[in-house]
Amino acid sequence: MKNLSRSIVFLFILFLSFSSVLAMGQIDKTKQVEKIAPNFNLSDLDGKTVTLASFKGKNVILFFWATWCHFCRKSLVDLEGKFPALKDKGIVVLGIDIGEPSQKIKNFLQKYPASFPVLLDVEGGIAEEYNVIGIPTYVFIDAKGNIKSTDNSLPTNYTSVFK
Repeated sequence: MKNLSRSIVFLFILFLSFSSVLAMGQIDKTKQVEKIAPNFNLSDLDGKTVTLASFKGKNVILFFWATWCHFCRKSLVDLEGKFPALKDKGIVVLGIDIGEPSQKIKNFLQKYPASFPVLLDVEGGIAEEYNVIGIPTYVFIDAKGNIKSTDNSLPTNYTSVFK
């Protein structure tokens, strides 16, 4: 019982310490990366091949997700709402579903529509190349093809990521 109490106190102190550092803005949850984005060839839901290289000269947001992920659904709805503004700013959005067949995704998108292209990473190889550990994950690629950052949510000021 004494060890359990110590463990709880330790976890509480750790939580308070981490929270205070976050509150002071000393931890940036966005991972700054600055490396060249790996090219890929993925099929969209119609079987057409899409390559990252075809968007050279444009800022790109890769949105890694899956239909079974509750947080991905929320992020998909949010991203869909912001898509017109992103498109107006010349930012390309590519949704990359990890590990699911196209028919399952098509059925899912009837309830949660996406105006941006949805690509199929059936084997998860592209997600692995981009070091996706959890989903949803956003990868921000600048017009030069460099990964500027990755995050698990769309930052409020997403256009500043590309600067």
